[in-house]
Amino acid sequence: GADGLHSVLRQQMLGPEQPRYTGNLAWRAVVPTEALSSPPPPTACVWVGQGCHAVTTRLRAGSMVNFVGVVETPAPSEESWRQEGDRADVAAVFDDWDASLAEVVAKAPVFHRWALFDRAPLPRWSEGAVTLLGDAAHPMMPSMAQGAVQAMEDAWRLAMALAPARSAQDVPEALARFFQDRIARTLHIQRVSLANAGMFHRASPLGRLAYYTPMAIVAALMPGIVHGRQDPVYGYDAVHTPVL
Repeated sequence: GADGLHSVLRQQMLGPEQPRYTGNLAWRAVVPTEALSSPPPPTACVWVGQGCHAVTTRLRAGSMVNFVGVVETPAPSEESWRQEGDRADVAAVFDDWDASLAEVVAKAPVFHRWALFDRAPLPRWSEGAVTLLGDAAHPMMPSMAQGAVQAMEDAWRLAMALAPARSAQDVPEALARFFQDRIARTLHIQRVSLANAGMFHRASPLGRLAYYTPMAIVAALMPGIVHGRQDPVYGYDAVHTPVL
């Protein structure tokens, strides 16, 4: 069951569950790089502020700039990836930020918005010969850009777990192995993604300065240390690591 945040299979297996609104609203837009006089850097950038942050990345071999802005918003709304939003609402938050980011907001052809909801980790993902994967099993905040990645990892690891099965009777055990193989990793990324959202939204300018200045110094002098913090996420070999 890779049927997403509103998984019908999950409800059938575990009963109805109310999602938890995280207090954050996300805005997404894509802008052609050539339309920008001063595009953001080609590397992934996180722009942080009080109660909000933005991320810019490049798509399609650098020809497009992807923008995601996350803003703390007290009133929840329904989960949707397709709801168009008002540019004025985005500009009200990011207009006075760095000029390259403000230009992305100004020239985006359309914005889509969605409220970010969370769900408690599940005690199990499978029942009989049915299992969940991706957002149906472990929805996560976009603060690490790992949602789709973890779904793809799930699919590969599920195939590996099922490979030794020789009959339908072997499937439940294979699915149990799949769950044990994936639960610690996906739970860690869920938790870090949620924590990152709070870290990016530090209210105090002094707090942001105190947190990010040492990180910038260490990154400049010893970049391997900063990059190494991400090794558990990006250094994982989903193809060759044996299934637990």
